[in-house]
Amino acid sequence: MKSVRHLNSPIVEEFAEKKGALKLADQIRAGREKIKEQEEELSLLGFHLDSDDDVVLDYKNGQLLRKTITARLDKDLGTEDDIDARFDSAKLAMLTVASLEDAEKLIEIGVLDLEDKLTLFPATQPKETT
Repeated sequence: MKSVRHLNSPIVEEFAEKKGALKLADQIRAGREKIKEQEEELSLLGFHLDSDDDVVLDYKNGQLLRKTITARLDKDLGTEDDIDARFDSAKLAMLTVASLEDAEKLIEIGVLDLEDKLTLFPATQPKETT
């Protein structure tokens, strides 16, 4: 026995053709195929779009790029160990200052960045207003 959907199919197709829906559906299918091709091309470049449509490194094809980016970050900012050492040094410097003025001098000369300041001085965080 044929399903209701199958029995309705010729009538639905007739109305879809009269309303121009078949032509529009063909355009949508072509667009989807084009998007699929472009996503494959993007992946070959080492990227993909995430759920927010941001360009991110592709897990499979982005390995070489990931290594290149990591090397650049290590050169520009230092390795993770270098950054941890600088942070530990800055915290130690802040904990061993004799006065608030000395602490402010460390901040002024750039020993601590904003994240360090907020971690060491939580009272300086902006208060939310409602």
